[in-house]
Amino acid sequence: MRADGPRGRRDFSPREEAYIRAHAREISWAQIARDLGRLYPEDNGGNRSRGAVQAFGTTDPEALVAKVVKVPKPLYDQAAARGLDLNQVLERALSAMMKKPKSTK
Repeated sequence: MRADGPRGRRDFSPREEAYIRAHAREISWAQIARDLGRLYPEDNGGNRSRGAVQAFGTTDPEALVAKVVKVPKPLYDQAAARGLDLNQVLERALSAMMKKPKSTK
């Protein structure tokens, strides 16, 4: 992904992209931009703009979607007792469902 900078356009490095994906719903775009400049100056000349980070975060095909999912409490309690990560369970189940061919009735 291309990003605007003071010296023109620069690609985000893979580690910058990973950082944006990991923090996109936790902290502001401006804070992510400041962090990228501080953490990866060799990748970005020490500067990333909020706008470039936001543009990447909102158009990234690998972006995560935050959604509230309601689970019956007894089922949730059983999963928690087994130490299951419900995000992983849901992701795996949806991935498996999307790989199955659609049934023809």
